[in-house]
Amino acid sequence: ALELLERAHRLDPANDRVALELGYTNALAYDFAAAERWFVHAMQCAPESTGTLMAIAEHWSEVRQFDAAGRAFERVLEKGAAPVGAFYGLANIYARQRRLDKAAEIAERAMQLYGTHEAAMLTRGKVYRETGQWEEAEKMLRSVLAKPGCDARARAAAFYELGAVLDKQQRYDEAMAALLDAKAVLRPGA
Repeated sequence: ALELLERAHRLDPANDRVALELGYTNALAYDFAAAERWFVHAMQCAPESTGTLMAIAEHWSEVRQFDAAGRAFERVLEKGAAPVGAFYGLANIYARQRRLDKAAEIAERAMQLYGTHEAAMLTRGKVYRETGQWEEAEKMLRSVLAKPGCDARARAAAFYELGAVLDKQQRYDEAMAALLDAKAVLRPGA
């Protein structure tokens, strides 16, 4: 794959998508220094592209390089009209790093900007769960699940989060039901 992508890069050296894929492929091969160089090159090819920066953040997350992913998500948020996914991704990273005050701040910003968008609500619900605010988390997650036309991935994520909330409250039967509901949502695409 690297060989083919490098050949594509030689044919079109200013193509940010090829540079992005070279970065991701190197990251998958655990060559994080090379991945970083290609991601920098992708941004040089498309300096104003929020989409490229979002892809870099998501690729870093996928290979569990959370510090690098967090920096990329932070850069997306600095650009202004950031997509809701950047808030969700950054809040997840902050929660993973136990920087719960920062996660809560990001979740509040997402709610202010995107209100009832399921990703904003999921972000807030996850932070409520992480901070032990079980009732608020349950209410927010059930609101996501009650949304008509809610995206399947968001529904599954809400069920998983709800399962964790119910488990922490020792409501084990309800927790297991929520987890089974999450799997049922994902089963058709598995």
